[in-house]
Amino acid sequence: MISNITQALAHSAPWLFAIVVKGTILLLVTTAVAQLLRNRSAALRHLLHSAAMTSLLLLPGAALLLPSLRLAVLPTTTGQVQSSPAATLQMNAPRARSMRKSPNVGGVIAPSPEVTIPRSAATEEPVTSAQRAPESSSPLGQGMTRLSTLNWSGALVAAWIFGSTLFLLRMIWLSLRLHALVRRSMPVEAITLGSRLRWLCRDLGIHREVVLLASHELDVPIAAGIFNPKIILSPQSGEWSETRRRAVLCHELAHVKRLDAFTQLIAGVASALYWFHPLVWIAARAMRAERERACDDYVLAFGTPASDYAHELVEIVSTLRRPQPAAALAMARRSQLEGRVLALLNPSVRHGTLTRGMAAVVSLALFAFALPLAAARLQERPAPTAPVSRTSSPAPAPEATKPAIVGSSRQEPAPPSEPSSPPEPALAPAEPNEPISAAGSSVSFEYHNNSDHQDSTSNPAPFVCFGGKNAQHTNISSHTEDDGRRNWSASWSGGPCTVDARSSGIVRFNAEATGIESISPGGYFEVNERIGDTWRRLRIDPSANGQLAFVYKVNGTQQEFDSAARTWFGNFLRELERVTGFAASTRVPALLAEGGPQAVLTEISNLKADYVRQVYFKTLFENATLPAPLLVKALDQARNEISTDYSLAQVLLTIAEKYDLNEEAQRVAFLNGASKLRTDYEHSRVLIQLLKRPKLSPQLVRATLESAKTIHTDYEKSRILTTLASLSSFDESEISTYLDLASSISTDYEHSRSLMALMEHNKLTAAAVTQILKSASSIGTDYEKSRVLLALSASNSFDEKQIGTYLTLVDSIGTDYERSRDMLALMQQHKLGAESVARIIAETQKMGTDYEKARVLTEAAKRYELKGSVREAYIKAANSIGTEYERNRTLAAATKREII
Repeated sequence: MISNITQALAHSAPWLFAIVVKGTILLLVTTAVAQLLRNRSAALRHLLHSAAMTSLLLLPGAALLLPSLRLAVLPTTTGQVQSSPAATLQMNAPRARSMRKSPNVGGVIAPSPEVTIPRSAATEEPVTSAQRAPESSSPLGQGMTRLSTLNWSGALVAAWIFGSTLFLLRMIWLSLRLHALVRRSMPVEAITLGSRLRWLCRDLGIHREVVLLASHELDVPIAAGIFNPKIILSPQSGEWSETRRRAVLCHELAHVKRLDAFTQLIAGVASALYWFHPLVWIAARAMRAERERACDDYVLAFGTPASDYAHELVEIVSTLRRPQPAAALAMARRSQLEGRVLALLNPSVRHGTLTRGMAAVVSLALFAFALPLAAARLQERPAPTAPVSRTSSPAPAPEATKPAIVGSSRQEPAPPSEPSSPPEPALAPAEPNEPISAAGSSVSFEYHNNSDHQDSTSNPAPFVCFGGKNAQHTNISSHTEDDGRRNWSASWSGGPCTVDARSSGIVRFNAEATGIESISPGGYFEVNERIGDTWRRLRIDPSANGQLAFVYKVNGTQQEFDSAARTWFGNFLRELERVTGFAASTRVPALLAEGGPQAVLTEISNLKADYVRQVYFKTLFENATLPAPLLVKALDQARNEISTDYSLAQVLLTIAEKYDLNEEAQRVAFLNGASKLRTDYEHSRVLIQLLKRPKLSPQLVRATLESAKTIHTDYEKSRILTTLASLSSFDESEISTYLDLASSISTDYEHSRSLMALMEHNKLTAAAVTQILKSASSIGTDYEKSRVLLALSASNSFDEKQIGTYLTLVDSIGTDYERSRDMLALMQQHKLGAESVARIIAETQKMGTDYEKARVLTEAAKRYELKGSVREAYIKAANSIGTEYERNRTLAAATKREII
């Protein structure tokens, strides 16, 4: 029976395996993206993991329903070139077995091609029942027979179904236990908690009814329910402080607003279906952690200080005595406490909620990746077809499988073994120039050259290896041994040429980088070069008398190291220098002495790696001061010839450190070089160096900020703006260009930071402040808008004539706590006129939270006289308060003020 089940399920094994592979790819991509977004908000990372879990559930159905996307990427399984039927060679089994043996011809083993012979009924030896009898005559034999009939592919599918069923049943059982706990809970009768819950629902934009319950079976608050959300509190909730009450309700309502119960259900089903996959459990655990941190961000956004909230979390966790329901959204668990508290108290961690637009973009992007992945079907690449032979004789074997010809007058040269040579040490750099690579690292270059390839028989110049027509692949590595010995190694390959070079010890080159002057005792320098059929080998060792010993071989035959060999070696070293820059510290001064800076710039044009160009430029600037026109030429040359962002940025930063760049032409050339950079970090730090130049022209400032618009990272844009705002040379006439770049920043925190820096470091006119407030209106987060208004209140740029613009921005804030905070700051830090106070009081009527409305009114009564229009606005606003307690204390504050 078991064998029948496994046989029936076996056909599903390939489908299940494909789903697992695709799910693994999806989870790996999601994990990598989440790591890249580690500096973003927790809500964004939670959404990413939730979308990944949803995609995992859609993968099986999508793989069945979507049209196949066939990718021919797998190698052919036959392992041989397929031939046309007319050219197929028929061979019998004895002949095939004889051809599998490699004949020994004259002591040389000649490989023979493997021929695959299909097994047919005619060639198989029949197995009789008598031969099978011993196998099944014992219990052990019978067990082995049953195992042999078991289809292991089907058994794996059965195990998957069984495990998924168990985990789904467990999830249902936990949900039923939670449902029973909710039914046993009692309604909360505290008027204060119910009122606070309604205010927070209105501030959070929750239109569903949320039921507040209490249960003696809980130690911490939980949220439950997808369609009928409920918040269940512990019995101690009546004794909570106002801070804890507000934080708890805000945290649990954030679960309701974010539909965390639904995403938790998706994660639970995905974990049950992929119960065997460790990445799924890791993703589910990350979802739980990011979910709680995202709800913590809501608490901070509603005004609870991070230190106070962290203290409340620790206090709540310290009361835990019983395990909490696993299916519930518990506010605090011991396993998550440390990470959440660290995230709350770390000032570098970004907090904030997620906009609907960003949520849609992230979800669509992940689904756009998951759907083609689900439809993908990998298949074998089509095998090439051999041409049809027109004769009856078989086609000649390929070169790689032909027998070697004994006594042939021409053989491939091979490097001879040399027992007398010392063992090759590890790779290392040579003295006196270190900048080949960092210790223990390797660097790869790729070159393209349009020069024609030279025939190997014409004894080509060695520079073909470094600049041939085909792309050259270069690997360079170096390190220092424990005894201080520096070792260096490099290799090149491309076209018909391969080169290996290595050295050990301190190797000193001449100023022209065309010869070696000395090698430290125990060191050496060796090069092997093969171009076509020509192989050269040169080894240089120090002798006892301080001279250098040269061993030069061509095709394994030692030859004299004559003038022709020295010319070859000089050309080789010159091209080696142009690839590695090992002799830049001596080569650049020699070029300066020979032809001045122009000679160095000419040589830089001959270099073949961006890193080497960077080294030459930096060495040039360290050894010479270029006149203004030549500096502009050097800037243009660096921009045109260096393609690597890091190397170009290093050259530009060296110039910024060495030169004042006082002339406009120099600054324009510097900006042109910076604008070529595609890496946001390098681009921004080079632009910042330019902005720090004194007396920049308005045209250049505008051009610099226009260049910054091509930067994609909001942090780097903000870094440029905050640097510009802090400079004493900032001109308010450029405020429009500044705000134009600030408005292109999509991250609310970076946007507000840029606007606050402008107000912090500059005394702005009323018109400029108005422009800033209009720019702040595009910020989506209430907390960040409020930060801009608070910064304006605290700055010396606020003018009471701007009260209308100020209150317009306040009115665009949806959170009552932030609105009240902004109005309180304005009244506390400035002595306002009666008309402005009346407008602030009237603004409170638009607030939905009675507590925040009363807070603003009582502060107004405390600081200002309530007369005339101010008193009328005050009484009208106080009567709009629905809560009797808040209304009474507001009117009492007015009465107390009148008595005073």
